Amino acid sequence: MLLVIVPSFEILPRAARDADRYAQQQRQEELDDLDSGYGPGSAEEAGQEMQEYVDDALQLLDVAPSAVRTSTWSTSGTTAAGNTCRAFHERVRLGDVVDRSSTAETLRTAWTAEGDHTGFDERNGHLDLSVYSADATISWLRADNVLLVESDCIPSGAP
Repeated sequence: MLLVIVPSFEILPRAARDADRYAQQQRQEELDDLDSGYGPGSAEEAGQEMQEYVDDALQLLDVAPSAVRTSTWSTSGTTAAGNTCRAFHERVRLGDVVDRSSTAETLRTAWTAEGDHTGFDERNGHLDLSVYSADATISWLRADNVLLVESDCIPSGAP
């Protein structure tokens, strides 16, 4: 007995349409979350919200903002859902203004006590404080003696 299976030419195009519809739904849901006020509305807003944490870190370390070199920039990308996005970055070079071992202890103590809307992590000479409301992290990189602020890639619209 020979069994012959004839493929339906309707199945493949329908599957592709369903996948496209699902991808579009995911992109729209991501933008709806942004419009509803969930998280920062832009990479710049994330950077502004993180400025409080940079200022606090400098104050804890007894460093005047004028004593450090700061650079900011943004990068562009695409979210997993396919929306264009931008991320905020800020690098604060502490240089020789602070002692690395006392900086580590001071920031570790302050950041571990920060609160419910943050998360602290320590690994490989990095201290990280994630600020959930800003979708961003401030890190102290021991090897470079810098504070580094990086936001997630915040959706900025459809592709």
